[in-house]
Amino acid sequence: ASTSIQGFYNLAAGTGIEAARAGGLLDTAMNQAISLGKMDYANWKQLQSAGMGGPKFQNALVENAKAMGKNVDLSNGFNDSLKDGWATTDVLLATLKQFATDKSLLEAATQVKTFGELVGTVQESVGSGWATTWELVFGNADQAKVLWTGINNIIGPIINNMSNSRNSMLQLWQSMGGRDKMVQAITNAFSSLGKIINAIGGAFN
Repeated sequence: ASTSIQGFYNLAAGTGIEAARAGGLLDTAMNQAISLGKMDYANWKQLQSAGMGGPKFQNALVENAKAMGKNVDLSNGFNDSLKDGWATTDVLLATLKQFATDKSLLEAATQVKTFGELVGTVQESVGSGWATTWELVFGNADQAKVLWTGINNIIGPIINNMSNSRNSMLQLWQSMGGRDKMVQAITNAFSSLGKIINAIGGAFN
């Protein structure tokens, strides 16, 4: 799956599509096609509209489909042929895996062509650097587990003791009638407020 995703992003880079836009197409057109079991015209149209459904993708799909023994009738054009259902999930994935190692696409994927891509590249570099920094400080998954579990074992009992003390105090307060008096006080307050409102309403009438 990761290889296929890499191939999709390589194709996007090769056709000048920014990563954010490619991600949206991957979530919609490609995932829908894979869930459907084939690439239909509706999902292919999304890729075409974005500029990713060009000859390179079309030819690769056709070649891989034929290599898998599928009958591809292009007499009425590529788009019309999709209704026959030959562009199945296995054809799609094989084509995307092929793009993952395509030298021209790999080169395009490493080139920065817009300000947006520059920002994204810098963000990824900064994020990757910080990820390494935090791993050095807090350790890898196993080391971090030991660290944070130890801290939890210290803090947990303290929080529990505080909660127990608070609840014990409130339990005593309740048993001595504190809650009943609080409820009565609130009831009296709203009763008094109601009398004031009624008096104001009467005055207006």
